[in-house]
Amino acid sequence: MNTLVKLMGQLSIVLAIGANVVGCDPSESDSGSGPSDATSTVLPGINLLDKPVLLHALEGHTGFVFAASFSPDGSTVLTGSEDNTARLWDAASGKPLQTLEGHTLPVYAVSFSPDGKTVVTGDGDTARLWDTATGTPLGTLEGEGDMVLVLAASFSPDGKTVVTGSADNTARLWDAATGKPLRTLEGHKGSVRAASFSPDGKTVLTGSLDNTARLWDAVTGRELARIRFGSNGMMSAAFNPDGRSVVLRTAKDHGEGTNPQYTGNAQIWQIAE
Repeated sequence: MNTLVKLMGQLSIVLAIGANVVGCDPSESDSGSGPSDATSTVLPGINLLDKPVLLHALEGHTGFVFAASFSPDGSTVLTGSEDNTARLWDAASGKPLQTLEGHTLPVYAVSFSPDGKTVVTGDGDTARLWDTATGTPLGTLEGEGDMVLVLAASFSPDGKTVVTGSADNTARLWDAATGKPLRTLEGHKGSVRAASFSPDGKTVLTGSLDNTARLWDAVTGRELARIRFGSNGMMSAAFNPDGRSVVLRTAKDHGEGTNPQYTGNAQIWQIAE
């Protein structure tokens, strides 16, 4: 989304009663995108606004904002930036709460634990855990071998394990309490851009620039299944809350040099009955 290129030093969050859009510039609204329906429902009992309303611009970062996430209860926003920091913000007021300092490279991945008490952030070569309330560092995820450019990070549903995906073509599972490595998911031939757990925590889904998404046993690290896409790299991947299907987003850069031009699509795949 080309609007992200403009987000130097700030992150705009637009809330349309139940639909959260990160990095959206209201001035770029497309009046010709089709008829609007003020009664469209996003969630049961929640109606979509005819026009999204800008609530807050989260200002303070001094570099591009690469990642953003709401806490499970919606009260806090976590951002990761080119300025080597992650920041916590009050979602109701837009005011800064904590600056998470310690990274020496841009922060590309951020995520809350299921209970919202801990966050994980990933940069060029490490992932770190932090206390949400105080911003105190809790530990660094590190073990044998170096991770290269952490691009994805998320917690298991029980909060006990963290999965990371990185540019070294691997995903890794970590003990969230100790920061120690549990196992490495090897097999991808390109950077792992997406990594997440199934709702029951038994399976890990990864998406890679090698044009595949893969399912892994979270306990043994064994590859269970593979979904292959022609020539498009996998940019994001997520489970349906029922665990029976996954949604995958692919992209391919047709641009040159500093002018990327992406094409791609999103697909839903059934993986279980």
